[in-house]
Amino acid sequence: MPGLRRWGANLPITSIADGCGILVCRNNELFIGGNDGLTSFYREDLDKTEKNYSLYFSELYIHNKRIYPGAVSGGILKEAFPFSESIRLNYKQNNLIINFATTNYIDIQKNNEYQYRLVGFDDDWVSTSSSSIYYTNLDPGKYTLLVREKNLSRHLMNHREISLDIQIAQPWYKTGWAWVLYVLTTFMITYLTVRILNARRKLALSLEKEREEKERNEELNQAKLRFFTNISHEFRTPLTLIISQIDMLFQSSSLSPTLYNRIIKISKNANRMRNMISELLEFRKLEQNYVSLHVCEQNLIPFLKDIYLSYCELATQQSITFNFQNAEENLLLWFDSNQLQKVFYNLLSNAFKYTKPGGTVELYVSSDENEVCIKVIDTGIGLSADDVSHIFDRFYQAENGKQVAGANPGTGLGLALSKNIIHLHHGDIAVQSQVGYGTIFTVTLLRGNVHFENDKNAILLESPDEPMIKEESLPDSISSEEYEEMEKAFPGLKAGSYKVLIVEDNEELLQILNALFAPFYQVILARNGEEGLRKANEEKPDLVVSDVMMPLMSGMEMCMKIKNNIDLCHIPVVLLTALDSVEYNIEGLQQGADDYISKPFHAKVLLMRCNNLIRNRLLLKSQLTKQVDFDVQLLATTSLDQQLLNRIVEIVDQRMGEPDFDVNALARELNMGRSSFFTKVKNLTGMTPSEFMQNQRINRAATLLREQPDLLVNEISDRLGFSSTVYFSRCFKAKFGVSPAQFRKKEQ
Repeated sequence: MPGLRRWGANLPITSIADGCGILVCRNNELFIGGNDGLTSFYREDLDKTEKNYSLYFSELYIHNKRIYPGAVSGGILKEAFPFSESIRLNYKQNNLIINFATTNYIDIQKNNEYQYRLVGFDDDWVSTSSSSIYYTNLDPGKYTLLVREKNLSRHLMNHREISLDIQIAQPWYKTGWAWVLYVLTTFMITYLTVRILNARRKLALSLEKEREEKERNEELNQAKLRFFTNISHEFRTPLTLIISQIDMLFQSSSLSPTLYNRIIKISKNANRMRNMISELLEFRKLEQNYVSLHVCEQNLIPFLKDIYLSYCELATQQSITFNFQNAEENLLLWFDSNQLQKVFYNLLSNAFKYTKPGGTVELYVSSDENEVCIKVIDTGIGLSADDVSHIFDRFYQAENGKQVAGANPGTGLGLALSKNIIHLHHGDIAVQSQVGYGTIFTVTLLRGNVHFENDKNAILLESPDEPMIKEESLPDSISSEEYEEMEKAFPGLKAGSYKVLIVEDNEELLQILNALFAPFYQVILARNGEEGLRKANEEKPDLVVSDVMMPLMSGMEMCMKIKNNIDLCHIPVVLLTALDSVEYNIEGLQQGADDYISKPFHAKVLLMRCNNLIRNRLLLKSQLTKQVDFDVQLLATTSLDQQLLNRIVEIVDQRMGEPDFDVNALARELNMGRSSFFTKVKNLTGMTPSEFMQNQRINRAATLLREQPDLLVNEISDRLGFSSTVYFSRCFKAKFGVSPAQFRKKEQ
């Protein structure tokens, strides 16, 4: 029926007007008229209790992201949201959307109103017709969310209301432990501040005392230096007179060995005292800024090689491995060579002084675009941390260094002097050391000359005042006419009859020397000392011409090994070097070199001096076969050769009367192989061992014929081991040109 409405949930009271008609049917159904038409309901329905519906929380969103139960959403919900009574969130999860719903599905289309309140955040209830609640930027803390229906049925005894406990955790920096930490930190900062202020106050007092003590020490050191300087000037004159008198005593030939040894000790200590005085005076001049650097651009590598070579013999004597390593051969640097050499002589002297036999000393050079680094590395006794901090102080000496130095302690000024010289060069010197492992001294020098331009103590030069290293230049060639003149002057030198070994690392100079010697000699070439020594053992040359500064092995070291080898020591060695100092010439000759020629040299002079060495050896050997009383020792140029010749002559004199005494027996007596013995005697005397033995027999026979006229010729022949008198007479006449009888008659 149109306009008829049946009451289902709520009776529309407002549409029923006063005075409207009411119709009651037999079945107890009532019809009431109203503004909107008839309303129909049964009377018993008015007494029915309305069904109790409930509210529940349906969905949870955090940062617009729905949260599900379990680990998929970080474990926020342990079970479904409608069954959760509380949630626990961290301080970053503070933007929430909470949806709720009702179980009243009859009035689902009706716009119901609700109220909610977040206890701890909201003071009053908030009305809403939406089923979503929004909260953003909630502070950490504990909250309770309450939701209820606003229009409550009059039949309900209790309000429909639901609640959810929400706890947002504090950030870590606001937790109780964090505040405890803040308090402790504040306390510690306050405590440390007070302590530091007290320490600074004490340090200031200590520094003031230290400054005063340092000033007193400085005054004392200056007083010492003034005293030592003044008295050193007084010492130098009598010390110079003492040394000059000692040198005059050395020239005397009538000194006994005992007295000679005592004078050597006097000379050694007098020179040491002079060096100490010179070092002290030099240090004083540096302290007073009286020293000016004369710097010029030089090649650092030959300069350091010069110093390196001066310690090679000392390294060999002390059984210390000494190496020189450099990445490049040409390293130009501005420095004062006279001053800088004092630094490296001092550093290397200390390295060798405090390194035990079997240790290693190394001189290492490296560079980059801005600076050059030179390291002196040793495996010596090392320094403690306390010694390292004071090692450059004046008069300071490490305790373990004093024990090792023993009777030859230093002055304690060497490293202080070195530091001053390096600072004058605008460089730096540093030390790294560990006791028992060794020490590394590092000298750093700047490249270029910009740092010297405004230095009042530096004088820039075009070239050094007295160059220690001469620039290597190639010798002039020899003309064909000069070769012809030399062939006439040395007729005994037939082309290719003698071997010469040339050892030179400069390929261009090596080829020039090859062309120079080729017309007279069979030339053998080597490019370094190791290769030269190997070829000397293989080829057994008659002459060795070698450069001094070479890679792998220096010429000085090669010469020393040749002269200490019994199979090679008879070979003449000529050294070529750019080291133009008397000391190195003497050192080369002491190593056994037969001649020492400085570069640049004249090609003709070199060739003639080498030819003279060969010719003089030939003349000596020829005298051996002609003279009866020729001293065989004149053929020996080294102590090893002298010992060998003495032993040969001694054995031959003792056993020349034995008929079965031959070369094999003599070689066995000397513990030498037959071939090496044959080669050695041939090179040393110019004769084979058989010829040498026979020459000794003939010389003895001539002596017997002259001194014992009562001996018959056949008796002398038998005594000297000749197989027959006829053979003896033939050999005798071959040497002297007359028979034994005629020789005796002539001598008488």
